[in-house]
Amino acid sequence: MEKKPASIFNDVIGPVMRGPSSSHSAASVRIGKLTRQMVAGEIEQVLVEFDAKGALAATYHGHGSDFGFAGGILGYEPEDERLVSSLQDLQSQGIGIAFGMADYQDEHPNTYHITIKTRTGKAIRTTAISTGGGMVEVTEIDGLPVHICGDLHETILLLPFIDNGRLISILNEIDQSLTCEKQIHHVVSNNISPIGHGTGDNTSQIQHFLSDPACLINVKTEEKIPEGLLRSWAKAFQAYSTMQLIPVLPVKSRFDSHIPFHTAKEMLEVGIRDNLQTWELAVLYESRVSGVLGHEVLERMEKIAKLME
Repeated sequence: MEKKPASIFNDVIGPVMRGPSSSHSAASVRIGKLTRQMVAGEIEQVLVEFDAKGALAATYHGHGSDFGFAGGILGYEPEDERLVSSLQDLQSQGIGIAFGMADYQDEHPNTYHITIKTRTGKAIRTTAISTGGGMVEVTEIDGLPVHICGDLHETILLLPFIDNGRLISILNEIDQSLTCEKQIHHVVSNNISPIGHGTGDNTSQIQHFLSDPACLINVKTEEKIPEGLLRSWAKAFQAYSTMQLIPVLPVKSRFDSHIPFHTAKEMLEVGIRDNLQTWELAVLYESRVSGVLGHEVLERMEKIAKLME
């Protein structure tokens, strides 16, 4: 995946959180929030395992990764004052949660191996990592690789194993239906603007992974795909499971942000050319990244400044 422009609120001033560690405290909340969205129905049991030799094995309790993850399952934010009681809150809802260690030999020291079972007997397994500074990445769903960072709307379709010819046909159908949907949303709300790779060119709009006995298709969009369209895909492609995940980061990514500068040198050139002060350049940049108006950027910054004080 091409790296998207940094957001001041996602990558610089933040995460706004209950401490002590952004990578262990805030990230755990976001991983929990993403994981909860993968499960349909009521949860009965959650198991979170860490590599016995990883960084989380010795620190997950002291840094609040345990109640952070539980809070994420409950929908709390990283700055929520209820986080400290989230383990008890989860259990009060009849949801069991356990943390354990195993010899996974993970490459990344901040890896979560998560198993969730529902009251109907269904189970889902996912792997996620805390990549630093509160940023996260889901790397596997039921053994199939994905790249989900919580900055976009993610639509997941799980299909029985299919041959390459059928896969290409499905990708083309999704591409065509998104193009039609995009034209509709230009008028009704916001452009869906999907992105991805997998069909061999720079304009393909989905990611996929094919591994006997299953196929995973991941559609990334700026806005949520309408439920009716998702149902039609599920029926047409005989998907045995679908998921829709909403962003968990403060600022969601955009595929066509047209940021005004990429380097400090370019920033200074824009400032001199347009007679902008440093704070005005920051507002301009973040407005282009996030797509929100300048006064909204200032309001968010003011809120964070008051919280810091």
